[in-house]
Amino acid sequence: MSQSKQRWAKELFTQSEFHLDMLKKIQDKGFVTIGIQPEEDNFPFVYTVGLADKGMPDLIVVGNMSQSLMSTIIIKVAKLFEENGPTVGIIEGLIKVPLKIVSVDPEIVADKMLVTDAYNAYKAHDNYFVQILWPDEEGRFPDNVNFSKKFADATEILPLRKAH
Repeated sequence: MSQSKQRWAKELFTQSEFHLDMLKKIQDKGFVTIGIQPEEDNFPFVYTVGLADKGMPDLIVVGNMSQSLMSTIIIKVAKLFEENGPTVGIIEGLIKVPLKIVSVDPEIVADKMLVTDAYNAYKAHDNYFVQILWPDEEGRFPDNVNFSKKFADATEILPLRKAH
């Protein structure tokens, strides 16, 4: 993270242990994963902050699974992006099932997922997100009309990013 971003965030959030811890982890590891367990009828999710400094999109996983599993998936995808560059589409071999990477609308992520607090601390509003999706038992992804209803109760696909 650049010195100016770190200085700006420290000045703004001197009282926030969470933000200072987040900034230290970004400085040490290049990014941080943050897990959210919503109180309402929304799915839990995990997202990254800090990948923009590496020229990569931030990642988000939304679904009814453990935050540690979602974090593991995110870390594996981030490592793949670091080694081969960011991509969208289907990737195989990271976990037991293929994953699908789709670009999502960052405004929806900020509004719907309430991730703006961490991004305000990091000052990363210009970054974009990709969502990591997993298939149903037949290998279909949530954007397929035949995606299993059983799995539809376990994940949510966010609105796609508009083409520029």
